[in-house]
Amino acid sequence: MVNYLPSISLQTTTYNANIGVSTSFQCTISSPQHVITDISWTKGSVTLSAGTKYTISNNGLSQNNGVPTITINNIQTSDSGIYNCYGENQDGQTKSLDITLHVKEHFPSISVQTTYNANIGDSATFQCTISSPAHAITAISWTKGSVPLTADTKYTITNNGINLNNGVPTLTINNIQTSDSGIYNCYGANQDGQTTSSDINLHVREHVPNVSILPTSVANTIIGGSVTLTCAITSSVHPLTSVSWTKNIAGVSQILSTDPFKYTVNTLGLNQNSGSATLLISGLSSSDEANYFCIAENEDGVASSSTTLQISAQTTTEITTEKTTTLSQTTTATGGSCKCHSETICTALKGFRWAYLKDSNLTFEEMKEEMKEYLDELKSNMTVDKKTTTAAIRRKISVRDFRTSAVSVGASGIILLIIPAVFIFIIDLTRFIQYIQNRKRTNKYK
Repeated sequence: MVNYLPSISLQTTTYNANIGVSTSFQCTISSPQHVITDISWTKGSVTLSAGTKYTISNNGLSQNNGVPTITINNIQTSDSGIYNCYGENQDGQTKSLDITLHVKEHFPSISVQTTYNANIGDSATFQCTISSPAHAITAISWTKGSVPLTADTKYTITNNGINLNNGVPTLTINNIQTSDSGIYNCYGANQDGQTTSSDINLHVREHVPNVSILPTSVANTIIGGSVTLTCAITSSVHPLTSVSWTKNIAGVSQILSTDPFKYTVNTLGLNQNSGSATLLISGLSSSDEANYFCIAENEDGVASSSTTLQISAQTTTEITTEKTTTLSQTTTATGGSCKCHSETICTALKGFRWAYLKDSNLTFEEMKEEMKEYLDELKSNMTVDKKTTTAAIRRKISVRDFRTSAVSVGASGIILLIIPAVFIFIIDLTRFIQYIQNRKRTNKYK
């Protein structure tokens, strides 16, 4: 009697898997003479059943051919071992060759930031932190979707950590466009296997505001004077949510707000699709030399434009009075002149000279020399001529009257003033004596 047992073949006899992942085994069963009556799986001598740990598909049951599978979920080190597939028909049972599962315990671990937002034209840099304490990192790679990325003008890749146990590789996407939106992944591999990062989602903000400042550079501004910066803003899709100004010197930014002595900030267009902003800077000095940014924001993101303010040590300015009289002032680092039709305005113009010296970092002696002309003028104005005092003038215009009648009248006036004074003194003295006597009698009877 001939037995027609099923025949079993395997796709592979060795599987490698990382902790936490799932892996599936396949076995191909053929039973041309008799239908397959039973399919089963074992690990060692233990028969496996479908559940949360194992997903079993008995494809081919009650047929002459089948490709049953078993999937091991959330693999742990305890899942390492020997597995077998069994196929049975009416003539008997056939056991597959051993299937060996090797669980890789020491594959790399990866952590990433999962969400990035970027504006069109900007650059964005992704980082992934790879740790592989047991084995050195042998490979690092990046993908967008299923497409591997390579370094070029679009992508800048640094594989920091290769051949080390730790690293922070980066991927920079240059000149971002809407087509760069999508899912990116970082991969790290060692001798045990490869780990894939969580998805990195890049959202490209298409409708950020459009901000412009003209001119892009402001030069020859007046020390002690003022300047107004203006920017125009459009936000075609989303209304503006905020508009602000900042001052940047050597990479350090300062948010500017209205200050009655220095800055006046005005904004128009909030909650609308277009607007403008002005910044008035008063009392200009060398410390105002900086880059100034006009910043606008809507729900898609932030955009900005900048201008550079330069303060010139040599300035020429013209001031027009209410009577349209034009006055010219030229101030240089070594001297100055002031030609005016109005002495009041000429005095005001000298204030520019003081403002320049304040910011020139001169020593006291150098500043004194610079201001000699004005100090001499100030000294002259503050010097008192004794010949022009009021007392001196009064002596010059007063003459003594030596006439007999004038002398008599003067003497009579003096006597008339003395008599009442003496009389009042005698009365007060009498009252004082009486007061003393009364005090003595009172004390005697006590």
